[in-house]
Amino acid sequence: MDKKALRRQIGALKKAMTAEEIERYSAELTEKFLKLPAYREARSVYGYLPYNQEVRTVPLLRQAQRDGKRVAVPKVFGEEMRFIWLDDLNAVAEGDFALMSQGRLSLGYLGTDPDLMSGDLVVTSGLGGYYPSQIVIGYVEEVRTSDSGLAQYAVIAPEAELDGIAQVFIVTSFDIVD
Repeated sequence: MDKKALRRQIGALKKAMTAEEIERYSAELTEKFLKLPAYREARSVYGYLPYNQEVRTVPLLRQAQRDGKRVAVPKVFGEEMRFIWLDDLNAVAEGDFALMSQGRLSLGYLGTDPDLMSGDLVVTSGLGGYYPSQIVIGYVEEVRTSDSGLAQYAVIAPEAELDGIAQVFIVTSFDIVD
């Protein structure tokens, strides 16, 4: 079987899984992973933030942080993918195709009882090392429950008009010229 056919087959199997199956298999995988000698000896863990039918990795990454390990996730910069240290898993602003079509963002991984309400301001934390703190992302429109029912996420109305933006530069070091 060639690579494309295998990907299609795996994709079909993943799409057929229910939310409950994804959560159950993810929990089993996390439990097994945390018992590995390589995990116990590691100082850092490289993972990813899940999308659609992927393994739910956030509980594993949170446990790694509680265990004193640094957590890195991939981020795409243009055509290059690099890993970034993720110091705060409690609030990750991300794209969501359904919300993007409405000009909105998703603030995910909030747990079951987030301390957010409509109108709250969302800003960057500065903890990731790439963006300074206090850059306004937008405002909370509403808090929703995920499809699995196990977590909540916030729908964010972006502060910036995103339709025509092709590039964004954030200048963090400069001298004022009179």
